[in-house]
Amino acid sequence: MSMEELSLMERRFLLDFMKSANAYSAAMDAGYSEIVASQAGDLLLGKPEIKRALRALRNTHRESVRQSVINATSQAVGTLVDQMQDPMVPPQVRVSAADKLLQLSGLTPPEQFNEVPRNDAPLEGLPAPKAQMMLEESKKGDPTAPAEE
Repeated sequence: MSMEELSLMERRFLLDFMKSANAYSAAMDAGYSEIVASQAGDLLLGKPEIKRALRALRNTHRESVRQSVINATSQAVGTLVDQMQDPMVPPQVRVSAADKLLQLSGLTPPEQFNEVPRNDAPLEGLPAPKAQMMLEESKKGDPTAPAEE
């Protein structure tokens, strides 16, 4: 049974119930009297044709919301890509956009990269063992580093 096969009051009830999730309120707004609205709402929700129509409405609504989320996600990712690629955007913002894109794609760098200070970051307060480890790690990938004796 489609929505068109329901009575006008049943259709009004369903549409209001989709908004409020309250059978009494939906029955009142559909035109049922205050005296019977509570019973009418429960009776309507128990009817198989109302259940089918409600399920169809919910599925349609769910698909609409899903499509909206997909569109918004695509726009958000596009904005991040634009920020990352725009040379007029400050470098910190570009790096932040790139980092967010990596996170969204599941390609975040290993945790060790987050621990290494930037070249311009002060080394004061860094424990000696940590500094030594960082120095050794940096020499591993540097073919110009002097050989250890």
